[in-house]
Amino acid sequence: MGIYLKSRLTRSALGYVTALLLTVFSVFGCFYSWLIESKEAERESAYSLPSEVVIASVTGTSTEDLDIMGPSLRAFTRYKSGFDAMNLPDLRPYFSDIRIEERLAYGTLAQTGVHLLRGISSMSMFGGDEIIWLDGELDLEDYDSEGIIIPEEIYSSLTDDSDILRMTVYPNEETTNRFAVCELKIAGYYTGGDKTTIYCPFEQAMRIMTEIEGFYGSGFSISATVAVNKKLDELRELLPQYFCEVTPSGNVGESPLGYEYRHSAIIHDEELRKTINTLSRSISLLKRLYPIILSAEIIIAAAACWFYKHLSRREIAVARSLGTPASAILSETAVEMLILSLMSVLIATVLAALLPICVIDPAVLAIIPASGIAGAFVSAFTSAKKNGTLILKED
Repeated sequence: MGIYLKSRLTRSALGYVTALLLTVFSVFGCFYSWLIESKEAERESAYSLPSEVVIASVTGTSTEDLDIMGPSLRAFTRYKSGFDAMNLPDLRPYFSDIRIEERLAYGTLAQTGVHLLRGISSMSMFGGDEIIWLDGELDLEDYDSEGIIIPEEIYSSLTDDSDILRMTVYPNEETTNRFAVCELKIAGYYTGGDKTTIYCPFEQAMRIMTEIEGFYGSGFSISATVAVNKKLDELRELLPQYFCEVTPSGNVGESPLGYEYRHSAIIHDEELRKTINTLSRSISLLKRLYPIILSAEIIIAAAACWFYKHLSRREIAVARSLGTPASAILSETAVEMLILSLMSVLIATVLAALLPICVIDPAVLAIIPASGIAGAFVSAFTSAKKNGTLILKED
């Protein structure tokens, strides 16, 4: 039988076709695995799409001039209130960029009129073109940070080299009967943008407001970028402790803490949800089809190898008629199919490694050739167990 095995492996075109078929099925299985993995990677990267939370009025019609105070302001700052004893959750770890603004007003001897003083918590809220720092960059997120960023026009008008600007600060541009006279350190000046607006850290603005009014100020507006989108569901469960959903009628009840809702929270994650949902549906469909496609490949591979070995039944019949034991025939069948399978695995592995749209899937590379070996073995076993003369007569 060794001579017949060598002859089949060197001359039988059908053997190479069978090996090619196993290779094609294996490569397709690796491609399908890559397709699933690429969609999962695409979904994972989609979680980096920006999503943000914006605080608005109860009706959702305004996101500015909100007068955000108490626990609602405490959720985004280090501000302490009487509600702290209730162990309210701190929302700050859920955000990568918290943008809180308080708007005050100021006047100086060098300028006529009352102008805007913006207390901001993030440089993304800055409205100028470029900042020229005088003595190191101002950290707006630092609770104790103090310093002002003034327009270039104001900086150029200063008559001395002092880095202190004397200002009269008011609660707003309309209320000038209450004020505080402050000497504020100039951290830098900016070009472009508004030629009168002065910027300072939000917490510094709150301290000035406390000096004017005798109590901690309020938030003119709040918005924040979500740090980890996978925690959005967790964040959604915490927000109702501070804010209600947008209610066009304006009729809202009390919060779980017993105070009346004054503001709503709007989560802008529409693009994220649309992208994630689309990809999740695609991945779910691909995974449902995967066992069907793999089963079809296994059946076809087994049938093809069964047919390939079935065409050798005359050789098996002759061998059996000459007294070759069935175990020898089955052994040579196993060796023959193992050689063809190893050829297909080697070629498929190389192609999967080289092709950018494939991954090396060990399960596929093992199952497809194994099914072929099983199909050929069943065919050889059926023929080897029959009487050789009987097989020749049937043919």
